[in-house]
Amino acid sequence: MEAELQAFEEARANRRSRIRNNHRSLAEAYLAAHPDDPVFLMCAAMNTIPQLVGLVDQARASGNAETVAKIDVWLECRHEKQHIGGTVDNRPR
Repeated sequence: MEAELQAFEEARANRRSRIRNNHRSLAEAYLAAHPDDPVFLMCAAMNTIPQLVGLVDQARASGNAETVAKIDVWLECRHEKQHIGGTVDNRPR
């Protein structure tokens, strides 16, 4: 995996907010530097969340971490953060 892409993944995984917030600027810089990457062109052709999730599933199933990271870059730059989950019901047991 390229060093720039690895830096994005590490910043995104970091729990300290100062470093974690840097992941968006790393993603934007990577996408700007590689606009003709075949993965980004494929993402642009799909560009819906369900299609991109399917692409991530395929890449994970084939063990292609670099493609997964590139799709994560695309999602970070082109889509709002997704909040997945239901409502929380805080009741004591």
